[in-house]
Amino acid sequence: MSPNPLRLLLDFDDRIQRDRDQPPAFLHRRDRRFALDCEQQGIKPSPSRWLAHMDRLSGPGGTVTAGRRELKLWRRATSGFTGAGCLMGIVTMLGLLFYDGGQRINITVILAFVLFQLLLALATTVQAIVGWQPWRWLLKRLHLDHASPTRARLQPLLMARAAHVGGVAFGLAGLATLLIMVVVQDLAFGWSTTLDTAASGYHHLVSALAAPWSWLWPSAVPSLELVEATRFFRAAPVTTGVEPSRWGLWWPFVVMLWLTWTVIPRVLLLILSQSLLRRRATRLMAGHPGMKALLYRMETATLDTGSSHNDAADLPDTRTRAQPDQLPDTPLMICWAGAGEPELPQRL
Repeated sequence: MSPNPLRLLLDFDDRIQRDRDQPPAFLHRRDRRFALDCEQQGIKPSPSRWLAHMDRLSGPGGTVTAGRRELKLWRRATSGFTGAGCLMGIVTMLGLLFYDGGQRINITVILAFVLFQLLLALATTVQAIVGWQPWRWLLKRLHLDHASPTRARLQPLLMARAAHVGGVAFGLAGLATLLIMVVVQDLAFGWSTTLDTAASGYHHLVSALAAPWSWLWPSAVPSLELVEATRFFRAAPVTTGVEPSRWGLWWPFVVMLWLTWTVIPRVLLLILSQSLLRRRATRLMAGHPGMKALLYRMETATLDTGSSHNDAADLPDTRTRAQPDQLPDTPLMICWAGAGEPELPQRL
């Protein structure tokens, strides 16, 4: 049996659900026998050993457990999120980097989109922790919505993990598209906003965002001179007095911005969701109602009468080898012992 806490919980919950139709006396005798066998072998009974014992009792054909079937369905859902994330990452980056040769690619739009992705990733993690399920309609469509209370408590974290995998695929596909576009096309970046924002204030903003990688790649941090030179206005799309090469100096910043604030947070939140999922599975396994009943049955001795035939509903057997003789024709009198006394003694 795999030590994976999630698979162990799913297998155990499925076995407990199937045992509901069994008589309590049968379950008690079966699990007590398992505990005694473990005691004779000198090993401690555990849920994994108990499930392995149940698989042996089930016979051949039961190698694919309920946990594996459940995780296989979730892997399919995760693969769907991955494919959708890759496709959306490519399309989104192509849209952000659309350049017709006249209007500059606005860095402000890219900053806003990166902020939106970061907030979306955080919201996905928060909704999984609090147990909110905005994806319930999708779970029903994918046949992943179960009536079991234990599995229902796992679904928010499972869905968050699938969403984070899709987010990582989205970020990596967008990053690859960005690098390819930098190589195959001459991109011109700039910044603009309707608000009355000074170049110094915009420089402080991009410098704060570039702080995580400023020590690693100093050229990916825009200078104040670059910020001042690459501001464009809608009324004057063609800016004079600026070297054409300076419009392309923003690409290292865009690459590191996307990697640092879109891809890496998704990876970290994916690791966090996996850790939370294992922790919740372990906690649900320890507090499972079926676990308490199983421990009680294994620790409590059974009482057997020694008769394997239940004859409570059968009539008594009246057959006998002795055959009564024929009564004679002469009158007979039967005298029962003590029949002539008026009553029994008081001490009796």
